[in-house]
Amino acid sequence: MWWQELTSSEARISGSPALSNGISMTVYPLPVSIGIAADQNGVCDGTTVTLLATAVNGGRFPSYLGQSMVSTIKAMNLILFMSEY
Repeated sequence: MWWQELTSSEARISGSPALSNGISMTVYPLPVSIGIAADQNGVCDGTTVTLLATAVNGGRFPSYLGQSMVSTIKAMNLILFMSEY
């Protein structure tokens, strides 16, 4: 159930706070997923590889946590991950 409450900033007002009528709604969760793509494959040790993570239903400001066998990489947006192997 959702409703609004209004509290007046005026002095000597009756009925404050006032409550709106309530409404009911059903919220259906959206599935969240992520895809990852590399700019190159079959690289040699020490080569920089750029990884692009793409979110589906990640919200306005999704955050990312990338992991390799040797390190953890954090990014707060769809900026490319840079990791040296």
